[in-house]
Amino acid sequence: MKLLTKGLVALGVLSSVHATDLIVNLDSLDKCNFAESCKVADSGLVLSCSSGSMRTDSAGVYCANSNTVLAIQSQKFPITQMNYEWRSATFDYSTPGVVLAKNTSSSIGSTAVHDVQGYIKEIRVRRDSSTILVKKITLKKTIHGDLKGTATSLNDALSSTYFFVSEELKNFKNNIAKSHIGHTERFQKALKEGQEILNKKTKDGKYEFSILDWRVQENARLLVAFGSILDELLTEYDHVTTLKEAIDNMRTLVSELRDSYGWGRSLSGKVSKASSTLLDVVRLELQELGAIRMSLGDSVTSYTKLLKITGSLKAKVDAAKSGDMRAQREIFNFVDAWNEAGWQAELDKLVHAGPDVKNLVTPKLTMLLQAMESLEDLSEAGFEVPKLD
Repeated sequence: MKLLTKGLVALGVLSSVHATDLIVNLDSLDKCNFAESCKVADSGLVLSCSSGSMRTDSAGVYCANSNTVLAIQSQKFPITQMNYEWRSATFDYSTPGVVLAKNTSSSIGSTAVHDVQGYIKEIRVRRDSSTILVKKITLKKTIHGDLKGTATSLNDALSSTYFFVSEELKNFKNNIAKSHIGHTERFQKALKEGQEILNKKTKDGKYEFSILDWRVQENARLLVAFGSILDELLTEYDHVTTLKEAIDNMRTLVSELRDSYGWGRSLSGKVSKASSTLLDVVRLELQELGAIRMSLGDSVTSYTKLLKITGSLKAKVDAAKSGDMRAQREIFNFVDAWNEAGWQAELDKLVHAGPDVKNLVTPKLTMLLQAMESLEDLSEAGFEVPKLD
């Protein structure tokens, strides 16, 4: 059953965050009655009269004195609409960023709506001889002042998607070649780790990380890499009816993550092959781990050597029509550099990193070693990949 028919949030939500409307009703605001100014809690609206005080009733807010201006200022969100009663009004946009509402003599019944042209932060309603009562203000609730809250609002959707795709992939093990099972299991493990990151909450019940957090992005990078491998390996199963929708959903997830994070052709674009994608991940983690070691004053010669070798190998893989890493002579240089005693000793230091850098090192090392496990499965070249404790 497809993602949409399962009632999950469409994956397209990852690509955009839409601002929502916040409607503020101004009728029966007791605290504003007889006040010269007042603030409407949470919305950020501040109401004031140019002279005298305000009056409120079930129809809205207005200034008691004639020839005064009711100023409605929004300190948080832009104003997009105003509902008012009793008299029609004309609007003067001569003052930048401000709407001036003037009474006219023609009656328009009980309610009128004014749609603000563009996003503004203040409306001024001028009272002449008759009264305009402002009943409702519509604000465009943007991410201003609440970026993390807005970003974490997508945690549930992304976590649910990871869970659903993982569940659909469970029957793969009984229907695919044994040589492909390891790649599927690593992809599922990354999905599970992604769910754990997205679902982690603080003591006050708020999400600890948003979809903008580097941990979420690093996990997504690994999902794109492992998903790209499966995309390539599972092509031969496209005709299997029982697997088709699960494969399609996996491909949709990978495509949406790639587009949402803007990786395009660099990490796992259309021209990339599975081995090239994994080399991208390996090179990225080598760069970041090397930067940590450099900041501690340690030698990074081995990192530089591996980056040079993997850069050359990636260029050859990308240039080859097949993208098969085993066909490239540079694979042997990579194996030799990776397996040499000096680099293996460095990996051992990273695996047993001290508490001062462990939180920085471990996530990146995990990505590196998982990517190398997949590279070994694809190439069967003999890479020695240590296990994390």
